[in-house]
Amino acid sequence: MIIEIPEIKMPKWLLNDEFHFNVKNILTDSLYYPSCYIDGTPIQCLMGNIYSFVYVDYGLSENNFLCEINKPYSFKGYNIIHKEKILKGQLDNGVEITFQEYISKMRIPERWVKKPYCYWIIFERDINYNDDHNPKRFSLLFLCSEGVLAYYVLYNKNRIAPKILCIIQDGSGFGCNWTSYTDRDKYLARAVFANKNLPEYLINGGYGYRVVYEKPIWPEYTNKKYNNSDSYNYRNGRDDNFRGFTLWEREGDGRQNSARDDRQNSAWHLFRHRDNFQYGMFPKGFRTF
Repeated sequence: MIIEIPEIKMPKWLLNDEFHFNVKNILTDSLYYPSCYIDGTPIQCLMGNIYSFVYVDYGLSENNFLCEINKPYSFKGYNIIHKEKILKGQLDNGVEITFQEYISKMRIPERWVKKPYCYWIIFERDINYNDDHNPKRFSLLFLCSEGVLAYYVLYNKNRIAPKILCIIQDGSGFGCNWTSYTDRDKYLARAVFANKNLPEYLINGGYGYRVVYEKPIWPEYTNKKYNNSDSYNYRNGRDDNFRGFTLWEREGDGRQNSARDDRQNSAWHLFRHRDNFQYGMFPKGFRTF
């Protein structure tokens, strides 16, 4: 947990000894991390500020995910007490278009994309650790899907926003991501601002030049609340070896750039029609997987 943003109470559904999957419970006050791979940094740093973590990455196979998650102390000091494979209808009832059609229409190379799957996992702190280590429990929803599509289907369709949107080393360029999450004019931002509910915080981080990760990436998020680069500092005194992230708070209602938002919102209806892929992302009715 970090003290720069509020601590929250563990939700009631996570305190129970019997767990029943409810997607709206899991999305409420969550952290959303697309192109996450197996990065546990947000969980390590923000548990207590967040109890529900939603991870999305189409590049991690089911076998590799299960291998990583089942390792002893995959999260140090925590054991799995509930693991459930989530089926399609539990995330997006009544949809029409398949994930594979989305991949094809958006021209995402199929060699990048693993077979879709989804797991919901509850972790509980080991008895050998106490509250000084981290809170007693946390939830992880891991979805092998595409990050923009998953945001739209999970959050926008349910009229919920994550508390924190996490963009760390998003894979654009040579990292097998088809779009840039940091670009305010690209598809992830369009999905985020098409929702009347916005994240309270935005994380930007990764490896490379320090200046890239210590300046705001979206103009709505400019109130710097936390930077964890001190834990890594400079390696060998070189600025290009920075590793860390910065957490930004949303300014006001987040919609002060009215011209930009009007332009995006006027275009958003195009995403809802099957024949307009050249203008946007996806029509109404896409599955997450």
